[in-house]
Amino acid sequence: MTRRRPVSEEDAALFRDAAGDVRPLDDDRAPAYRRRTHLPPRGASHGPRTDTVADGPAGRSDERDGEQLFVRAGLQKKHVRRLRRGQIPIDAETDLHGMRIREALVALAEFLAECRAEGARCVRVIHGKGLGSRGGQAVLKWEVDRWLRMHGDVMAFCTAQPRDGGTGALYVLLKS
Repeated sequence: MTRRRPVSEEDAALFRDAAGDVRPLDDDRAPAYRRRTHLPPRGASHGPRTDTVADGPAGRSDERDGEQLFVRAGLQKKHVRRLRRGQIPIDAETDLHGMRIREALVALAEFLAECRAEGARCVRVIHGKGLGSRGGQAVLKWEVDRWLRMHGDVMAFCTAQPRDGGTGALYVLLKS
């Protein structure tokens, strides 16, 4: 991991001068999320459990071959198992494809706040696999992962089943 060096005031001033008068671009894309009223039937796919889960101060996490798993301490194993199998009904979803990191995190924060206000328990967040990004790196995927771990209303999240987006999407379990 590389550490960032502090930026001197002189360098910051040079950057501001070089950047000049910048403003956000107008965005005429579709809304960041949509309500799903009916989803395809959910079947239980039973596969061998191959992860190793490490305990940490904020919860348990696992990242293996692009798969993601985070569980806040205190959540029962049966809920984690149902979440990983895609057996918890999805109340809403958001699609962050094509967004820049900053706008994606703002859209995700607004989406989660609205879902909590409406009492949603499980939501799907589609972040994409990063195949179209520079260098093929899934930058948005890992930023969403990092941000969800810090969000207090998130009890757990894991990689979605292939029918729901696979490694390009997450099931997120919110506080009830």
